[in-house]
Amino acid sequence: MLFFSDLHQFRLVSDESLLRDSSVYQQIRSEINRRNVPLAGGTDWDNVRKLCEQIGASEGVDLLVAVYYTVAAIKTQGLSGLAVGLELQAAVIKKFGANSAFPAIRRSELLTWMVGKIGPEIRSLNPSVKQLRDLYRCERACHSLHNQFSLLQPDQVPDLDMIAFTIFEYIDKLETNAEIAQPKTIEVAAKLSWKQKILPYFGGASLAVIATFGFAYLKQNLDTPNSVVSVEQTIPKVMQPEFINNLPLIIDFGDFATKKEEISAFYLDRSLALMDKKVTEDLRQALGLEATLQGLYPGDESLQGDVATLESWKADMLAVVDTQYQRFSRARTNAANINLMVESDRYDQAKVLAKKMEDYAISLSPVYGRAMYIEELIEQGKLESSQLELDKLLYNLKALNLKIALLENKVEGKRDH
Repeated sequence: MLFFSDLHQFRLVSDESLLRDSSVYQQIRSEINRRNVPLAGGTDWDNVRKLCEQIGASEGVDLLVAVYYTVAAIKTQGLSGLAVGLELQAAVIKKFGANSAFPAIRRSELLTWMVGKIGPEIRSLNPSVKQLRDLYRCERACHSLHNQFSLLQPDQVPDLDMIAFTIFEYIDKLETNAEIAQPKTIEVAAKLSWKQKILPYFGGASLAVIATFGFAYLKQNLDTPNSVVSVEQTIPKVMQPEFINNLPLIIDFGDFATKKEEISAFYLDRSLALMDKKVTEDLRQALGLEATLQGLYPGDESLQGDVATLESWKADMLAVVDTQYQRFSRARTNAANINLMVESDRYDQAKVLAKKMEDYAISLSPVYGRAMYIEELIEQGKLESSQLELDKLLYNLKALNLKIALLENKVEGKRDH
């Protein structure tokens, strides 16, 4: 089984137990253990990364290699290395699941060790706007790992909060700065010679004729690749109060007064359109864009990694929904069994199932229950915890929206046929 992440390609090992006899595998472990050997000079993380990539291209990767690779990659390649490493871990956990050769406690120990090793590197990152994509990849991978571990080993879920929260802070800071930053445009009028000044009067008439009749023809008949695949759209932008307060320094504010009716309609129409928009509209648009891209460049190997990342994201989202489906199905069965047990006087067993139902009722709703919990955390002043819970809520909502979007596409597809 192959795993693609950007330009990286790894083979996931078919049997984790066989990998331990690999010479490269032993080299990786020896290099890691050098930190415990006096006068050995510590671990050469660049060598660890190369060895992990070597074994990943031949024999395959297990969870141990994926964790070692993640630590080595962030230490030698920074944020992009962290993104690949976390995605690789999520792929390994997804493949082996409960059948992994690593027991739950060992998996937790490995990830706890990793978090301790990469904490300083993550906190010292200074990502730019250009690295937002890698930050989003890290965020998705953390969510995927958390959800998979919550299903596999709910009593021993590795604590990835440090990574997830730090990544979220970077994303929030960059997105906020990107919205506030508005570059100023300075127009410079060049000096013209008398010939340059008089030329437009001679050419103006002929240019007007050409423009009138030729532009419409050119617009209709000379499409370019960019014009075919894009849609021109003008939408009002959100401006922060600080930027609005500085507007008089940038533009004559009287212009806003004279255009009040036009600008008000511009913003109000857009606001109403967004409020009326289906929650699944953006995701359906994303699915359509992905399908269009594959249709434009079918089988293009250079896009294979990115397409695989999109497919992996969809699979992770749908796995969240499937988990909720399974929990709902179990709860429904438990509810029916409680009645049967009470009727047959098996009160102890009914009590056990009732406790499970109570736990389910508290934790099931990824929307209302978590929203109420977030409000309680905010009232208690636990802002970091409330932010983490809010991230989980948004993630669950997005997963549910994706499922609904796919169902809408399925309904429309069957209706069209």
